Amino acid sequence: MVSGSNTVVSRYFFTQLRSGFLIALACFKNKLMNSFFLKIEGKNKKILFSEILYVEAYKNYARIQTSKTLFTVHYTLKQIEESIPSTLFIKIHKSFIVALDKISEFDGKAVYIDKMKLPLSAQFAAILRSKLNIVHCKQATKLKVDKDGSLISGELNPGS
Repeated sequence: MVSGSNTVVSRYFFTQLRSGFLIALACFKNKLMNSFFLKIEGKNKKILFSEILYVEAYKNYARIQTSKTLFTVHYTLKQIEESIPSTLFIKIHKSFIVALDKISEFDGKAVYIDKMKLPLSAQFAAILRSKLNIVHCKQATKLKVDKDGSLISGELNPGS
């Protein structure tokens, strides 16, 4: 009876060890890799993480918007999320993952990538704030500069 329970414990331990190893390997791989490949029309297309603006769930597909192209792939958002580094990307809504360095601004309801507005769910807002470096100020100064970068004028505007 003792050897049977040892076998169960050994299998459980091996399964946990293997699972932990695969997670560690995936994390290590994501830190070393700067891209992944999408199979498109029989060819493997390299997609750099630095080019991805956001990923959107779309029915049984995912749309990957890069700085150059929109790709529609037969993967779930979860599969894409597991393939990209969590240090560079964050889920902001059940249907959206964005590149942290591409966020130009956000509020309680939306994330903006340049002029593009993407929804921000309340459940992901706190996680987003924790990943970003936010400096609070009472007033913000709006400065006008010419094409050479010289100060033309500045006006004081109430901030957050």
